[in-house]
Amino acid sequence: MTKRKGPKTEPLAEKPAFAPSAERGIRKGYIRYSFLIRKDQLEKIRTLAYWQRRKIKKVMEEALNSYLEGKTIKPLPPEVEE
Repeated sequence: MTKRKGPKTEPLAEKPAFAPSAERGIRKGYIRYSFLIRKDQLEKIRTLAYWQRRKIKKVMEEALNSYLEGKTIKPLPPEVEE
């Protein structure tokens, strides 16, 4: 019997116990963040992810990368940064 290989995943980032909850238990370079989205847009994203056999996270990442590509983005002023 051959051993089935699962998908290759990155190990979870090691974070100190005092790390913000938005960064605990997720891959390095990611952060948990909530936002509102229109129902019709979410349904299109979910449907696209289903038919392409991809995760919603990856579809969203691709969409955001496409939107941000080529844009010049100035840094936030110090009074706005968290």
